[in-house]
Amino acid sequence: MKKTIFIWTASVITGCALFVSCKKENHAVTLTDEAPYLNPAYNYESVNEVLTTNASGQFVANTHTVTNAGASLGRALFYDKKLSDNNMVACASCHKQEFAFADNVSFSNGFNGGQTTRNSMAIVNAITSSGFFWDNRTIKLEDMVLQPIRHQVEMGLTSSDFMVEKLSATSYYPQLFQAAFGTTNITKEEVGSALAQFLYSMFSQNSRADQAGVISASGGGWNTTNSILTVEEQQGASLFQGLECTDCHAGTDVRGWNNGLTWGDVGLDSVYKDNGLGALLSNPAFNGVFKVPSLRNIALTAPYFHDGRYTTLDQVVDHYNSGVMYNANLSMEFLAIDPITRQPLKQAKTLGLTSYQKGCLVAFLKTLTDYNYTDPKFSDPYKNQ
Repeated sequence: MKKTIFIWTASVITGCALFVSCKKENHAVTLTDEAPYLNPAYNYESVNEVLTTNASGQFVANTHTVTNAGASLGRALFYDKKLSDNNMVACASCHKQEFAFADNVSFSNGFNGGQTTRNSMAIVNAITSSGFFWDNRTIKLEDMVLQPIRHQVEMGLTSSDFMVEKLSATSYYPQLFQAAFGTTNITKEEVGSALAQFLYSMFSQNSRADQAGVISASGGGWNTTNSILTVEEQQGASLFQGLECTDCHAGTDVRGWNNGLTWGDVGLDSVYKDNGLGALLSNPAFNGVFKVPSLRNIALTAPYFHDGRYTTLDQVVDHYNSGVMYNANLSMEFLAIDPITRQPLKQAKTLGLTSYQKGCLVAFLKTLTDYNYTDPKFSDPYKNQ
């Protein structure tokens, strides 16, 4: 039988706050033993029914398992600033619920005031994804969630032992780990698993575009004639398909093919300051190449691209219409084609869209937003609910 921990702050903290002091590797920290309120009625396990696609594009059962106890623990960890070196930031500091778990600034602030060098990506349908970060450097979500915790700018907890010590010193985490994993012995692997389960449970597939059948759970069709979208939104959907935007933003998650393991150079610069995948591989042939992100919830996740350079969807559409810059690694989709030889030229193509057409594209993109992210089961459990 599964156990569910129902923690009331008042039952854990009697009279006044309980303070715990930890010291590890010259880190000194004072922690307030504030227990989260985790509602036992919240159901995270329904996400286990989600289908994903295999390498052949066939829909199959996903390979991840989410439990209510595991995701509830992950929720507590996601919002807990104890996962940073000086208790100043949490995962939620850079992935904010009101922005569909993206950040509303180009670069996020780390635990000690430093800034990240890339825009914080939105969290959307991680359970059907196989690649994470802008350079797709991590395949498993359980590994990815630990990297910001250890990062010298983001959260600064370079010692896993110190993280375990901080969590073990609380009055409630041992109980939560017992419920989720059957042991009070906290490990970094269990921290990664719990955080991943919480993120896996954030599943979005009820946008107006879904309801209209433009994109569907069964993967069939691209329906642009319906009674749900406005005329402008339907025309935007037709343009999105006709301009072959679906070559990159594909499938039910409107992101790169093969469960998100797709990347490209979209011509943001002729010479990149951040070389993306090229820096990771130490290969100039991949300079300027970045992950193709999902477009779900895009109306809420500005600013856009790896460096957050654009603050509006109008600017994004303008970029693809006439602002793509040629460079040696520019993806084929953005190269101009010689009208006679049909061979790609060493220049970027332009789309020649009218103002009305650009407006229709923006209108359609906004229909990809699903307000499932506002569900209270994804909210901060340290606030009185």
